[in-house]
Amino acid sequence: FGNDLLRRIRGALVTGWDADCWAGGSYSSARPGAARQREVLASPVSPRLVFAGEACHAHHYGTIYGAWQSGVSAARHLIDSLRRSP
Repeated sequence: FGNDLLRRIRGALVTGWDADCWAGGSYSSARPGAARQREVLASPVSPRLVFAGEACHAHHYGTIYGAWQSGVSAARHLIDSLRRSP
């Protein structure tokens, strides 16, 4: 971004997720050799229960993009499940 990056920043916004009593400012991480468990976490628990979030994305974990894509995938699964149910 260059040496003058800080001079170009006009403002910033942050969330309060670090103060959330449930998250505590945490983020996902996988132990060495256990990254494939992200796929297990993203697998539907039942037709109407699916976990989503950055921890559920196999390649874009720890990112907003991964959280978004995981949420879209979970929503599609749930919509399809509802369409198939009587």
